[in-house]
Amino acid sequence: MEESREIQFLSLLFVAALIVSILPMLYLSFFDYANGDDFNYGYMTHQAWLHTGSILAVLRSACTVVKNTWYSWQGTWSSVFLFSLQPGIWNERAYGLTVWIALFCILGGTFYFMKVVLCDRMRMTKSLFLILWALLEILIVQFMPNIKTAVFWYISVAHYIIPLGAALFVLGWTIRWLETGKKRYFVGIVLLMIYLGGAGYPLVVLAGAGVFFALLIALLLYRKAIGKRRTLLFIIPLVLELVGFAVSAVAPGNKNRAGENFGFSMGRAFDTIGTGFIHTVQEIADAALRPELLFPILLVTVFAALLYCPAQTSEDKGRNIHPVIFAVLAFLLSAMIRMPAIYAGVEVSSGVPDTEYVLTILAVFMTLVYFACWGKTKYLKRCAERDKQNDTVLVKSSAERWICIALVVLLMGTCVAARHSLKNTSDYLCIDFIRSGRLADFEAQMQERLAILHDDSNPNAVVPEMNNDQGPFMHMALVDDPDSFTNWATRMYYGKESVIAVPRDVYGRDHK
Repeated sequence: MEESREIQFLSLLFVAALIVSILPMLYLSFFDYANGDDFNYGYMTHQAWLHTGSILAVLRSACTVVKNTWYSWQGTWSSVFLFSLQPGIWNERAYGLTVWIALFCILGGTFYFMKVVLCDRMRMTKSLFLILWALLEILIVQFMPNIKTAVFWYISVAHYIIPLGAALFVLGWTIRWLETGKKRYFVGIVLLMIYLGGAGYPLVVLAGAGVFFALLIALLLYRKAIGKRRTLLFIIPLVLELVGFAVSAVAPGNKNRAGENFGFSMGRAFDTIGTGFIHTVQEIADAALRPELLFPILLVTVFAALLYCPAQTSEDKGRNIHPVIFAVLAFLLSAMIRMPAIYAGVEVSSGVPDTEYVLTILAVFMTLVYFACWGKTKYLKRCAERDKQNDTVLVKSSAERWICIALVVLLMGTCVAARHSLKNTSDYLCIDFIRSGRLADFEAQMQERLAILHDDSNPNAVVPEMNNDQGPFMHMALVDDPDSFTNWATRMYYGKESVIAVPRDVYGRDHK
């Protein structure tokens, strides 16, 4: 389908805006360092690498970490395996790869899933798709509930963001497998479902429920077109994920983390379902009260409907599910990913709200766009029937030009109207941290600390306390108690007999 130059230029403009919006985070990645839990899960693999330089020794140590953690603290075996391989174990500067990994999983996962639904299934033009994707990513990245844990802290990235990207690829590959039957999609689904069985529980639910719903819809609506054999093969990845989840769920360490009440209860399960639905409605309503989020989504949805011109063929009849079914599925998945945390009944890490935020905004956005494009398709068909023209009715180039101009103007007006919200964006937090000089102060203090910790002549390290305000970085402070968790983990990671932190004035007086 032919695209106008205006839409192509606008797509490049939106993608450029997205790239610019993540530059501050990418810049800060060069100053991101491991600490706290990174040391706890990585000290065995780090020491194995330092003493042997062998990848096999590192992998054996990683398996030991998984085993020890499974018995003592938590059962999410694939996440713990990734914890122990945090980039800093190879080189302290390599820890900055965390930011790049996180952004790749968020941007790449949503890109692929949206492309499959909007381009491959709905035949949306490339430029219009890029406009929608870039805008959604800007809203996701800039208004993430906690950018520290979503992007800059490896433990949270490995437990939630990497599985999030994997689950979105699974959903995309599921659609492509059902549509094409190509083996590479099925192999990818199987491998990622095995991995997701031991990952963070919300993403276990997302992938498992998503594949199950796809299987159900295929059997009910498209059994003849797809074939029973291809559809039923989905039982294999579902079973493999359930086995992996079972290994995670029965871990003795779960009770140490969640308490003695951890276990299955039918009554709690039913309460969790109802509460999950209520929480989902509340969070969608909360998003509707934030003009910096929902108003741009609604605005671009309208323009998506105006610009969307499907390339309909006789083979496309019944190609896509009804938008009401799509909306129900999106709501169910949004609700179900909240249920593990609700069922546990304990305080959850900040990675859970990050995951819920991304998937809620994605679900709302995709549902609105799906309805808008479906409505446009119906309108075009009526026009074709009335005017006895072809199924495809293209918007004239002159109209597209004015639509694109109006879109840019209205979005700029939205930014002006919601300017008070700009201080809540990730970019503001990052740029203010750089501009204020706090980044330079953090880097100087960190290099000072690392020099002390790398001094092999002193097995009892004493370091000066660092400033508490570390901007977007996750920083677990060292204290004067050598037995506190962070001090202990740091000691093990650097091979010290003890590590303590003292006030800077005390350090300058007694230790310099």
